[in-house]
Amino acid sequence: MVAVSFKTNCNAVPGDAAKDLSADFVIGVALSPAEAYRNTSFITASGEQVSAEQKGFSRCDVLLEPDLSAYSAGDVFAGSRMYDIGYECVQRRMPEILRLLRAKKIVFE
Repeated sequence: MVAVSFKTNCNAVPGDAAKDLSADFVIGVALSPAEAYRNTSFITASGEQVSAEQKGFSRCDVLLEPDLSAYSAGDVFAGSRMYDIGYECVQRRMPEILRLLRAKKIVFE
């Protein structure tokens, strides 16, 4: 078997795609610390080595990173608690979000 290696771009938090679609303001949500997976690599089941660069989150005006480290994708019954953690995260950042919206002269009600 010949080892194959390639690099790809990923968008777990596609802030760049939203900006490219003319979004005035982008709030991204990273379900795990974004910097931890900016550049990552893994080996696929077929033995290919893949390097992936996460680039989308850097274009978000605000990147929310709720601490969900106590949970996994399989914690389907913890959704309510994860929602609460996300809500608390955005509430802590709300003054910053409002300040940035005003600075960009984005009107909201």
